[in-house]
Amino acid sequence: MNKTWISVSVAAVAVGLIGSQADTAAAATLRVVDVNDTYTHGVFSGPDGTFEKLVPVSPGTYGLEARGGRQGARDWEIGVGTQTSHAGTFSENKYFDDDWGDGSTLHDLMMTWMPGEKVQVTIGDTTVSYEADWQVGNGIEILAKRSALFTLTELDGMAFNETVGEIGSNAGHTPLFLAGDSLLDGWILKGQIAMTAGGGSRNTVMITPGTFTPSDTASVPEPTSLLGLMALGALATGGRLKAILNRS
Repeated sequence: MNKTWISVSVAAVAVGLIGSQADTAAAATLRVVDVNDTYTHGVFSGPDGTFEKLVPVSPGTYGLEARGGRQGARDWEIGVGTQTSHAGTFSENKYFDDDWGDGSTLHDLMMTWMPGEKVQVTIGDTTVSYEADWQVGNGIEILAKRSALFTLTELDGMAFNETVGEIGSNAGHTPLFLAGDSLLDGWILKGQIAMTAGGGSRNTVMITPGTFTPSDTASVPEPTSLLGLMALGALATGGRLKAILNRS
């Protein structure tokens, strides 16, 4: 009876390790990536690989552009579309919160990006959406310009605590890149945004999709590969224990 119990226990431990390793590999596929060392012809490159925007446009961006605008002016402050700042290619709305643009108040933001449907962004109680044949990649860039910041709290159901940008810094362009294959079927992003008022798009947060190519595709084992390796290890371990017990 003891021989059987030990063999089953080894197999159970192996199965537990397989599940744990598979879950870890799956979770690691959605992460912050370091691709911000160099920027050449629309492609960011760094230790983790490269990031390229799916649809590079200028001015504006392919996705969300939230900006400080000018207090008391009729500048739009939330724009969603295939090329924000270009007439006829995006939806816009004024954000009528008295604290918008003061630089010290954080406002809740939720963004929904689904292929072939509307891309929708809600800041506070204001919602803006734009319907198009949206492309979806395995990466996302969150860009904060000058005196603006964004704190990411959730992406595709996974919790984060990542802040990009800084109020009062006037530091130019500061990007945050995230990547994972789970983004390919669409995603929901949540966080908080703040900025100071500035003429036009001086202070801005932009969110847009891209394609991430890792520098080493073998750095994170696939769950199926781990399953096979751990199963072989469990069989080998069980066989050695049986042989030892049979000799005793």
